[in-house]
Amino acid sequence: MTTIAVIPSTHSITTNPFSTRFTTPGRLPPLDHRGEEVDPAKLLHRLDRHGSRAAIRGPHGSGKSTLLVALADQLRVRDRLGGIVRLGGGFRRDLLAVARGLAACDRGRVLCVDSWERLDMVAAAVACTVAWISGRGLLVTSHGIGVLPTLVSCSTSPRLLARIMERLPDRFGLVGEIDVEQAFDEANGNIREALFLLYDRFERARRPGVGS
Repeated sequence: MTTIAVIPSTHSITTNPFSTRFTTPGRLPPLDHRGEEVDPAKLLHRLDRHGSRAAIRGPHGSGKSTLLVALADQLRVRDRLGGIVRLGGGFRRDLLAVARGLAACDRGRVLCVDSWERLDMVAAAVACTVAWISGRGLLVTSHGIGVLPTLVSCSTSPRLLARIMERLPDRFGLVGEIDVEQAFDEANGNIREALFLLYDRFERARRPGVGS
């Protein structure tokens, strides 16, 4: 059974520790499948070896967006960030967003694109070619294999979910170890969905009888 350390918090019990204010990308440090913190500097060094064009790959809810945000922050500190584009507005809008992002990205900087798989193979190949010819970097998140080399493959585990929980406000004993394992299994390893499930469990535990 996964052991969860409890970190005291001054948040009141009216605050659900699994709300998006605590769990959205950028709120938590990127962790690997063992729950250990990822070193963004090492990944940026690896990105440089790939010519500043690579993909963060993994299934839904495996931490790709969280890692992309952390790397974008590091690129910003180094004055190398060319912009961040999040896809999901439909194929034409997504294609236009990537085109505008590349146009606004200065040569030598890196454009970060979340949900790259929303482009089809032809559009993705064209965008990669444009980035390569124009000397612009491209760092994307994607579910599957594509033309870009893999920077890192993300995966999940119950231990990862437990380590994330340690970084959230105190749960006041309302959510425990068995809840973590059950939520992970019910979500089929999708950490984002597991956190949604734990949000609901916390609400039911602190307000028994409500909504039942």
